[in-house]
Amino acid sequence: MKFNESQYRQRRIAMLCASASSLRGQGPAGMIKSTRKFLARVHLEKFNELDGKAFNLRLNSLTRRLMRRFPMTARTNWGAARKVLNLFLRDALYDHHLNVRYSLHQIEPYLEVPLDRDVAEGLRSEREGGQLPPRFKIKTLTPQASKQYQDFAQRVAENKKNPTPRVHLDLLYWRKKESSD
Repeated sequence: MKFNESQYRQRRIAMLCASASSLRGQGPAGMIKSTRKFLARVHLEKFNELDGKAFNLRLNSLTRRLMRRFPMTARTNWGAARKVLNLFLRDALYDHHLNVRYSLHQIEPYLEVPLDRDVAEGLRSEREGGQLPPRFKIKTLTPQASKQYQDFAQRVAENKKNPTPRVHLDLLYWRKKESSD
């Protein structure tokens, strides 16, 4: 068998992103395994020439396809599918080899911040963050609520002292409470 470094890197990222931590409480046994298998087979080369609209269409399509791979009782969990896809695409961007191989830097401006409780709290703590939905749960996240958070995250990222794509806000908000202790 020929060694394909890109495939191994992608599979490793799939395993790290679809973890007991990222999918805790999101579905039954088998959800992590099916998610990892799905992510390991995402065609990253199909992302490199997308504009914002085409990227969103592709992300929405992948979200629906991943949901169909979830165990039956978790197939309505749009939030978990979107979160893990956003984690996966972000980490593929952060992997130098995959980024260069698939020109993922071209989609960096379109990547969503992976939403979780920490990110939602961080966004709500920003000026004008009170307009966001007050309760956040991945399991009940809808595309409409996600769009509210993503649109607000876009504005926050653009208005930072050093503007950054919104995908990187996760670094700012993730476990902020623990790091401030």
